[in-house]
Amino acid sequence: MINYTLNFNAFFLVCNIAFLFFGSSLYAKYPLLIYYGSDYPIETFNEYDTVVLDPDLYKDVHKLKSRSFAYVSLGEVGTCRSYFDLLQNNSLLAGKNQNWGSYHINIADGKWEKILIDKVIPPIVKSGYDGLFLDTVDSLLAREKSPEHIIHLIVTIKKRYPKLKLMLNRGFEIADIVPIDALLYESTISGYDFKKGVSSLFTYDFRFLPKHKIERYSVDYWNYEEPKNMAEIYKIALKKGYKPLVTDISLNKLPIVRLDMGKNVIEFH
Repeated sequence: MINYTLNFNAFFLVCNIAFLFFGSSLYAKYPLLIYYGSDYPIETFNEYDTVVLDPDLYKDVHKLKSRSFAYVSLGEVGTCRSYFDLLQNNSLLAGKNQNWGSYHINIADGKWEKILIDKVIPPIVKSGYDGLFLDTVDSLLAREKSPEHIIHLIVTIKKRYPKLKLMLNRGFEIADIVPIDALLYESTISGYDFKKGVSSLFTYDFRFLPKHKIERYSVDYWNYEEPKNMAEIYKIALKKGYKPLVTDISLNKLPIVRLDMGKNVIEFH
């Protein structure tokens, strides 16, 4: 009887530990959603294990059971952002990204870092997000002569907000240096031609394995009228060990082809 009790207690402890680490998978069917629209109630996203949302559109995610990341662009800013005028007035804008209509941000003098730390991130924390999704780092890497300012910016964010998880979008050159918890492989299996409005599979096999053990996600964009092609991308991503998403380039729609983690099958909707 004593041995039985000890074994039961040990089992109960293991179950609780497992729930703490893997609990999100118990209610989520799909690994990843990146969604920048505002057409759905927050509960809709509970089907996904990890969700990236626009914090200006979803300002309260406390009821969201999924792991939540707030979109934050480190290297560019759109005119819709509340802090756009502040950046413009401080002469922090440097050129335009014609594909997305956003403006490049000059990060060298530290002004953007202060705005980010003191004005952009605090409302996100208050909204209940678990972490930050750091976008347009590749844009910064392409423009900056040295990655030092970019690395310092990300390190500073982690120091000021140590509880926030950080997911880096691409930025493979610095992925092993900065304190991130997850890495997103955006458009590494397929590419999108903005002029022609079509996607195509890459003929080369992109590979990057971080030195540190972190979660690896992927997102690729494909026409919703070709679901079989989307399913093929999922298969490629799984072979690479990613937690994948294949969706529309606008990121304003829910995906029509999804990977069901529980059943380990690709579903068509």
